Order: sequence, then structure tokens, then C-alpha cells
Amino acid sequence: MEEQIHNRTSSATVVGIILSGLIAIVAGGYLYVHITANESYALIHMLMELFGIVVAAGIFMIAWNTRRTMGNGYVLVVALAGAFVAGVDVLHALTYQGMNLIPHVGNNLPTQLWLVGRYLQAASLFIAPLFVMRRAATAKIMWGFGIATFVLLGSIALGVFPDAYIDSTGLTGFKIASEYVISLAMALGLAGLVAKRREQDPEVLGFMATAIGCFIAAELMFTLYSHPTAAHNYAGHMLRVAGALFLYRALVVAAIARPFDVLFRDLKQAADGLERSEKRFRSTFDQAILGILEIDLEGKVVHANRRMHSFGEYRGSELSGIEASQLTDPRDRASEAELFEALAKGTIQEYRLEKRMTTASGSRLWVNAIRSSVLGADGEARHYIEMIEDISMRREAEERLERSRSLKSSISKIDSSINSTFDIDKIISTAVAEGADAIGADSAIVTMHEQHGWELRKAWHFPPHDIAPQVPSERIAELVAMQDDELPLAIQDVDDDPRVNVAIARLLGIRSFIVIPLRFRGRTLGMLFFNYSSGPRHFDEDEIAFAVELSSALTMAIENARLYDAERRTVDAVQASLLAIESDIPGVEVGTAYYSAMELARIGGDFFDVFALPDDRVAFAVGDVSGKGIEAAAITVLAKSTVRAFAYEWGSPDRVMRATNQALLRQIGDSRFVTLIYGLLDARTGEVRLVCAGHPAPLICDASGCAEDVSIHNPPLGVFDLMEFEEFRTVLRPGMRLVAFSDGLLDARHGKEFLGEQRVRELVDAMGDASPDALAADLLAAAQHHSEGHPPDDIAILALRYTGL
Repeated sequence: MEEQIHNRTSSATVVGIILSGLIAIVAGGYLYVHITANESYALIHMLMELFGIVVAAGIFMIAWNTRRTMGNGYVLVVALAGAFVAGVDVLHALTYQGMNLIPHVGNNLPTQLWLVGRYLQAASLFIAPLFVMRRAATAKIMWGFGIATFVLLGSIALGVFPDAYIDSTGLTGFKIASEYVISLAMALGLAGLVAKRREQDPEVLGFMATAIGCFIAAELMFTLYSHPTAAHNYAGHMLRVAGALFLYRALVVAAIARPFDVLFRDLKQAADGLERSEKRFRSTFDQAILGILEIDLEGKVVHANRRMHSFGEYRGSELSGIEASQLTDPRDRASEAELFEALAKGTIQEYRLEKRMTTASGSRLWVNAIRSSVLGADGEARHYIEMIEDISMRREAEERLERSRSLKSSISKIDSSINSTFDIDKIISTAVAEGADAIGADSAIVTMHEQHGWELRKAWHFPPHDIAPQVPSERIAELVAMQDDELPLAIQDVDDDPRVNVAIARLLGIRSFIVIPLRFRGRTLGMLFFNYSSGPRHFDEDEIAFAVELSSALTMAIENARLYDAERRTVDAVQASLLAIESDIPGVEVGTAYYSAMELARIGGDFFDVFALPDDRVAFAVGDVSGKGIEAAAITVLAKSTVRAFAYEWGSPDRVMRATNQALLRQIGDSRFVTLIYGLLDARTGEVRLVCAGHPAPLICDASGCAEDVSIHNPPLGVFDLMEFEEFRTVLRPGMRLVAFSDGLLDARHGKEFLGEQRVRELVDAMGDASPDALAADLLAAAQHHSEGHPPDDIAILALRYTGL
């Protein structure tokens, strides 16, 4: 500290002496000029300019030869720019008035050259603070100021540069404004230098600031003279001489002649910074929120920070010296070993791995590990740094999310599967197998509440002989006591839950389970148990939600299957009634075929009927009720029974159709209608009388083929009131066939191509003398084949062969 005070005192003394000398010089020079007039001013001007030129050249030469070791870019920028400034000042001095070295040169050219030199110097002082204590690129500096010098001098040579002095009026406005701009640029450079004072030697800063101050004062002086030999011009040059002295003191003596002082100061600052950096690093290392390991080249832990000890559950220095691979779960060691081998070979510089880490207590943590090489100056690895982030919570959240998605996907799949069938046993088997697999159960049981009591319906991963002898079906429901309105119940440990019948649980080898009640409208249909045999088990919210959704889906599927079964039995009864015909009718052979387009309903709106009437007459009918399903079947029953009733009363086809039409008009809605063929065959004579009401005409065929359309067409039934129906009459010979069918046969479609009347006629012709049963069956098979197994509409076929009496 005393040495610093002494140095500052010495510097202040020097500055004081120099300033006193300058004042004396300025005062003496001022008197001299006035005493000697203008004749000697050119010589004095040359001497003052040469002083500044010599100083600038000296600074340049020293800086140029020390440029590779100079760490202070500020000095280098000012010194290198000074060479170009000195060159322009030489031209200024040689062209000055009174030198008479270049003929016909007035005061304007040297004044222009003066401004060029000051532009370059102001630019160097303005830019230089950007490079304080930083290296500067020598080539870029030289090229930059060289180009600027060339452009400015070229503008003077070409006459582009504005006039700076006019002999008749003195300084131009451009010259005065330029001096102010130059002063401002220098002032800004000084401000930038002072702003970075902590990065500089105080003595260098003091002399440099004084030099710039002198330069600024000189420029302001040069705005005041009216003639080159005026006193203000002389004072300005003397201030520049003083500025050159301070610049020399700052750059040559302080920054260059004493390089070791600056060097050692830089080293001391670097050492202090390194020590502070080391402390910050150690503090950061120990206080980091990430676990950090320092690992040697053999893969052993050298040092571990506090966070690493904390979440790894290690104490003191327990981690030091152990193999880093021991911290990795065995399941992940192989994948990490491959990465570490690549890191050791230098193939990669770091790797990132999500792995399971083993703690001191033996538990597992999911971590994100980043291990990287720390290289020496030779580029070889010295050791490794591994940063470890505990990501257990994130992985658990991801696993829960994935688990939730998996369970939702499973319930959707199960719901789709169990609703694709009405087989209750298949529904239960599918729900149990897929549900147990989704929820990870070891076994599963379904017991259903039937009329006679509880019945075991499914034992998954329980061989039947392992359950039935030990635990009767009726006792399985006693495994747990449940309330009637209870939702799925999770039992984590059968030994600790009073609701569990422990004896039954032990017989079944169950340690924990989820029981899903199957309830529908207040009735208990059954219970589904998902069981776990190994230790207590915690059931999370997603698993409980899965059980709730499965309970709903399974219950609805079972109830729908039961409803379907009941409906199927009803439909079977209706179908038996609709499709029943007399098996033995004298005078005719009968064949029928039927197909319902609605597989669920199994019956539709198409029907046929054949029955004997008194006097050896045979009545026959084929009809089609608009619509499908149970509602159409109900109208079908009505139409068929109505036709039969009127047939027994009147027999005559036209009267039967009139009466049936009137009855249907009163009993079916406006949107419904019935197409119908009703015929009457005399078994003794073969005479046929029939009415076709909106229905496809029947085919009448003999051994030579089928006749063309011979029926008379009438409107459908149930549409128009008080309709009269025309009959068609023909006579069948023994062996002739009459084939009637609904329009579903004709409408069987392959793409846009219908089976159609022509194909049906050709099929019947091709069958020759086939029996009515075979003929009806083959026609239906042809329709199914043509529509690839799925005819779009119901089909009813009635084939009669007249045999006579």
C-alpha cells in the first residue's frame, strides 16, 4: 500500500512539473511569436509537428515488435493507428505555409490534411477502449486504418474532400464542425477508458486520460484562429506536444517499458481469479442439486458431492474408491458398459443414460446420468465427471400414465370383445382372461347368482379340481362380505381386513384381491375376483377405475346376452309359427327356403304358407311385409293369419285379397304395406287361380323350361281402400312346377349387379327335374353366393310340383 501511495505521489509530481513546463513554453512561445512576427512560425510549426511524429513513430515501432506478447489491445490499437496518423502529419507539415517545398499550395490543403490526421487519431481513441486487456488482431487494425487513410487522402486528391480553409475568409464551417466532432469522439473514447478503469494500471490510465484531455483542448483551440500563424494555432500545437508527451509516458514507459509490472499484475489477477473460481467450483460441486461423481480412468469413484451421498443413502466417504458400475442396477450394467467403453476409447466424449441406480439400502432409483471425459492439454482423458439427476418421480408418473393408458386400452378392447357375442360363457371367459392379464392378476374367479344359488362359472388359472373339492361354489361368494350397493372392493392384505373370510382365502391361496360386483338394477348377477398370491398389494386409482369400468361393461354384456337369449326364444317360437307348413298335402310336393337379413332378429317380414282346403283344393301364399325385425314379424303374423282365415271362408283368391286388404288397412300404419301372392290349386284338375299384389310374379315351369311373366299385377295390400284384384288362371300338368319368391331373391347383389329375374329363371331351368326342396335350397344358395354370403334383404322361397290325384 505504501509503495502504491509513493508511486501515485511520484506520478503527481511528474505531472505537475510537466504542466508547469508547458505553461512556461506556451507563454514564452506566445511572446516569441509576437516579437518575431510570422517569418519564424513555419520553422516552429515544423519542430512541433516533428515532435508528435517522432513520438507516434517510436510508439508504433515498440508496439509492432511486442505485438505477439502484448495482452493489452488498447495500446496496440492506439500505437498502430499512430503510424498512419504520423504519415498524414508529415504531409501536413511539408505542405504548411512558409515551407515552400511544394509550389502553388495554399492554406486549404495542409488544413485538410490536418483534419484527416485528426479523424484517424480520434477514431483510434474511440475504438481502443473496446480492447482494454484483450488481444487485438494486428492485421485487421492495419488494414482498417490503411483503407481509411487511403480513402480520405484519395478524396483530397480528387477534390471531393470539402474545403477547410479559404484565404479570404479563414476557417470554413466544415473545418470548425469537424474539430467539434473530433473532440466529441475523443471525449467518448476517454469515457470508455474510464469505464474500464478497474481492468487497467492506474498510472497508465492517469497519463492516458491527461493526453486525451490535451488533445481535446488543442482541437478546441484550432476552432478559434483566423490565420495559420495566429496565437490560438500556436497554443493548439503546444497542447498537442504536451498530449504527445503524456501519450508517450502512458504507452511507452508505463505499458511497454514496464511490461513485467503489467505481466505480474495480470498474473496476480489471474491467480486471484483462479482461486475464486476454485472456491466457487467446490461450493457449486458440493451444493449442486444434482449428484456429481468424479471417476478415475479405471472407473472408480474419486469424489462424490453431498447430493450424491444424500439420494444414494451413503454416509461420509463410503462412495470413494468403489467401482462406479456397482451403483448401477444389474439390469442396466450391460448397456452402460458399452457406452463407457466407447467413452474410454475416445469414440464419444460423453453419454447420457436413463438407468436404475442401487442405493446403499438396496432400493432402486431411476436416474438420468451424464458421464463426460475431462481432457488434458494433450487431448487425452484425465478423469470422468458424471452428473446424476433423480428422475424417479418423473418415471413413476410416466409409468402411471402408461399404465393408465394401457388399462383404458384394455377396457376398450374387452368391451369390444364381450359385446361381439351373446354367448354368456364366452363373454365371461373373455372378460376374465383379458382383464386379469391387463391388471396383472395371478388368478381370477367368476361366480354367478342363479335361481338355485351361487354357481362357479369361471376359474382362471385355477384348475377346477383345485377349487371344487375344497371350496364349494356357494362358499366362494363368502370370501368377502360386501354391501349390496358397494363398488369394486380392493383388499390389500386378507390377514388384516375384517371383511375377508381368511379361511377361504387361505384355501384358495389368495393374499390380496379386487372383487368386482356385477349388479344390474339393484339385482346382484355375480362377482368377479382378481386374485394375487404373493404378499400384500397396493391397488392404485387406475386399477380401481379399471375395475369400475369392467364391472359396468361386463354387467351390461351379460344382461344384454340374457335379454338376447330371451328374445331369441321368442323369435324361435314366432319363426316356427310363421314358417310352419303342412308336411303332407295330397296332389302337390312342397319345398321351402328362408333367410333373414337381420341375423339378430333371425326373422323378418317375408313369409310363405301352404295348406289344404276342402274339395281337394290347395291354398298357397308368399308375402313380404315392408320393414324388418320384430315389428315386421308381428305384421307378418297378422297378414299370414288373416289370409288363412279368409281362405277357409271364401277360398276364391280375388275375394280373399279384397278382405285381407281391408283388414290390413285398419290394423297397420300408413308407412307399412304388404306385397302378396295368393293362389288356389285344384288338386284334381291342376287349375291354378292366383292374385299377385305388388309382388314378383311366380315362375311356372315344365320340362321344356319356364314361361315368361304370365301373372296380372295388382297394387300392394294396405295401401288403397276398396281395391278390386284381378286373377290370373292357368292349368298345371303333372310334373309342372310353380316357384314363388320374395323380391329379396332378385335383389341379391354383387357390387352393382343384381341376381335378377333372368338369372333366377335360368337357374330353375338348369335344375331340371330337381325336387321342390332341392330347388328352393339351391336358389337360396345361389343368392347367398352371388352376394358373397350377405344378401341385403329377407328371402322367402316356395316351390310346388303338381303331382295330381
